[in-house]
Amino acid sequence: MNNLTSFGSNDTILIHNMQPRGLGNVSNDPSRESPLNPSDWATARTELLRLAQRRECRYFAWTRAIPCDWAPQTVWDPRYEMYFSDQSAWSFIIELLEADRAFTPVPMNTPPATIGYELIESLASNLPQLYIKVQAYRGMILGRSFHNVTK
Repeated sequence: MNNLTSFGSNDTILIHNMQPRGLGNVSNDPSRESPLNPSDWATARTELLRLAQRRECRYFAWTRAIPCDWAPQTVWDPRYEMYFSDQSAWSFIIELLEADRAFTPVPMNTPPATIGYELIESLASNLPQLYIKVQAYRGMILGRSFHNVTK
């Protein structure tokens, strides 16, 4: 999966159609969270990869219950000399998971008592670092963050 391609306007429409069903009412019940053990990266990685590879399982819309900072169109991808798209951001996340890049588990406040997985990646020495955070939740993979690190 190292070859990303340019995606046209039809793909953009498809990407936006990936998220029509929403997540419904988000409960404060942590037992409804995907049962990932933050201390078992191998199992968490396998589940995150499985979900990320299925377009219908990807979700990245901001809601009050599940806020996100998903902005791949603001991140320059030096490999292809273009900005990331939603699709190429997911492809890059899949590449990182397939390469067994270790994401760090982090406790999430919203929804409460859940775990996200974050990674800071250097794309090039002359570019800001990339911050990525994903979360498995109710059989979906949530794109919680994909943006440049700002300090």
